[in-house]
Amino acid sequence: MEETRREKIKGNIIILVLMGLYLVITGYFGYLTGSGTGTKAKYKRECEILKKTTADIEYTYDQTTLSKGSVKVDINKFHYTYVVDNQYFNADQTSLKEKPESTIDVWYNPNNPSENETIDPCKEYNEVKNTKEGKYLWIFQIVGILAGLLIIMNVFSLIKNLIMLGAETAEKKFSKKK
Repeated sequence: MEETRREKIKGNIIILVLMGLYLVITGYFGYLTGSGTGTKAKYKRECEILKKTTADIEYTYDQTTLSKGSVKVDINKFHYTYVVDNQYFNADQTSLKEKPESTIDVWYNPNNPSENETIDPCKEYNEVKNTKEGKYLWIFQIVGILAGLLIIMNVFSLIKNLIMLGAETAEKKFSKKK
């Protein structure tokens, strides 16, 4: 009886280790699945905070050509200047497209006008506001809950087997003394 109890304890420990690894792996993939969560809130906040202005594009720009075999891509880095409260701010924009005409729309942070974007945050928000973020996250949450319940049941089984092993060992020692 003692050997089978020890085998059960060993099995409980192996199951606990495997379930722990399983939880870590599913938790990691659940994190990856839900990692886009918050994008809507970010764009909404930017849409509410950032102000729009127009920037002047400098006449000159830097162009770098990358080539791999017969494929060539031109990367253009152009410079622009915008004014906020009679203060000038310079920034750069990298694009695969040709240099824009002579102006570009810029959205800046009124609390720190040097922080700027050339992509309309309200347009970005409108594109993502109806998307479901972390749409498969619930699968990993359910699996995690089930695995957690199995671990709890296994811990109780391990405790029971340890107590029973102790009781059987004590009973054998006690019966040998008589």
